[in-house]
Amino acid sequence: MRKYTLYYNQKSMLIQAESFDMAYAGNKSWFTSGYVFFIEDMETKELRKYVVE
Repeated sequence: MRKYTLYYNQKSMLIQAESFDMAYAGNKSWFTSGYVFFIEDMETKELRKYVVE
């Protein structure tokens, strides 16, 4: 499991998941369609943007 930071609505939350895609899949249900949030890998500092479908 890797550690990620989920950034949304000027807030952040630490989460654990196998990959970026699993982190997205596990958290997208909290947000409405069209919502934009970011996920950062805590180890590599890679940041990805996601838009909820």
